Amino acid sequence: MALMGIGEFARLSRVSAKALRRYDELGLLPPSRVDPGSGYRWYSAGQLDRARLVAALRQVGVPLAQIKIILDLEPAAAAEQIDAYWTGAEADHAARRELACYLVDRLNGKRSVMYEVSVREVPARRLLSLLRYVHQAEFPAVAKDFFGRFTSGSVPLLAGIGGAPFMVYHGEVSEDSDGPVEWCRPVPDDVAAELAARFPDLTLRTELEHEEAFVHLASDYTVMTYDRRGNSRSALRGAPARISMAEQSADAAAVLRACGFESAIIFGNSGGATIALDLAATHPQATRTVVAHEPPVPRVLPDAGDYLAIYDEIERALQTQGWQAAFTLFQVRIGHMPPDRPELMTALLDPAQVFPPGPVLDVMQRVSGNWEYMMRYEMRSYIDYGPDLDQIAASGVRVVLAAGAQSDEPSRRMCTVIAGQLDTEFAEFPGGHTAPMEIPQAFAARLRSLLVCP
Repeated sequence: MALMGIGEFARLSRVSAKALRRYDELGLLPPSRVDPGSGYRWYSAGQLDRARLVAALRQVGVPLAQIKIILDLEPAAAAEQIDAYWTGAEADHAARRELACYLVDRLNGKRSVMYEVSVREVPARRLLSLLRYVHQAEFPAVAKDFFGRFTSGSVPLLAGIGGAPFMVYHGEVSEDSDGPVEWCRPVPDDVAAELAARFPDLTLRTELEHEEAFVHLASDYTVMTYDRRGNSRSALRGAPARISMAEQSADAAAVLRACGFESAIIFGNSGGATIALDLAATHPQATRTVVAHEPPVPRVLPDAGDYLAIYDEIERALQTQGWQAAFTLFQVRIGHMPPDRPELMTALLDPAQVFPPGPVLDVMQRVSGNWEYMMRYEMRSYIDYGPDLDQIAASGVRVVLAAGAQSDEPSRRMCTVIAGQLDTEFAEFPGGHTAPMEIPQAFAARLRSLLVCP
């Protein structure tokens, strides 16, 4: 096979040599041969189409991580991914256009309304507060320390929106300006003095009754997420123990009540979808609509034996080799992670070795601390759970089962079986099991289309 050097390949593909070296490092376009002595890269003519596809996708603006997914797909599936990306990109562009028009009007002296401003009454309340002068780089650590004091559940909440923690920017926070910023946590009046004694470095003050201006940043929905018990910022009060699905759904309903909501539209992905189904069955008063995206409930399948046997194998690995071995087996057998791609497992277990400093690394480091708890105390209760379909059908809750266009056959069948038995909707979403994280704009557009349906 005739090979060409990187310079000639760059000329023919219209991809720079620097970009080709970068694509090699990322596994997007490895050369056909690398000289063991000099490290010089050699390419074949058959690689030109792939190089030109990568270049075209970059021109469209597709991130390299998503290009890597697209390149491994069949043409029809790749086309769906590109279409989904572009749908999200157009939505982002429309939002930026709105902002740009607002700025142009403002700079031209025209009065325009970017957000509808509302006013609400806030009653007098006691606050524990922390005032600090911080620059932008110092802000996250101070915020994490302040809010982390209250994650154990030992500090009671005020009911409703008035009990939500908040921050007051008394000045700009940037690389050049240090605020100050005041972090505030409303507390019940009857325990305020006791809590102030527990946190002597915080200031206890009374905020007088006042009117508060606010805007709805989400045009149609107030969105609320939470960390499950034992995960991330939801610290356990005692020793960890296996948690049942009934406890999971009761926790979710309790979070809703604590935040002042009687009911909500519930979206869940993976294990969150299983919790959403149980909410429909056991807490219908808190559940207006459920969109369950790929709940792992193999016991609804008539031929679940082989699938359940994989989980038995994972359980044996957990007992004999430890949670990391079980987690690796779970990712390979259930998550279809290529066993010859150890860097993918490193990204999950030790993300600091893979991701640069920034918000993605922050999230991945927080999530990586959940894997042991998931394997030891959560996984089995998800897999052993069978949704009470009769109870869900009798609840009156609208339930939509959803699965990704690129998801594996068992995940899709679990959804179609449940939808068939409930005689309810099945919706196909772009992407696969982790599409909410990988292609959020396109995923959100599909979700919104379901929620506006009667």
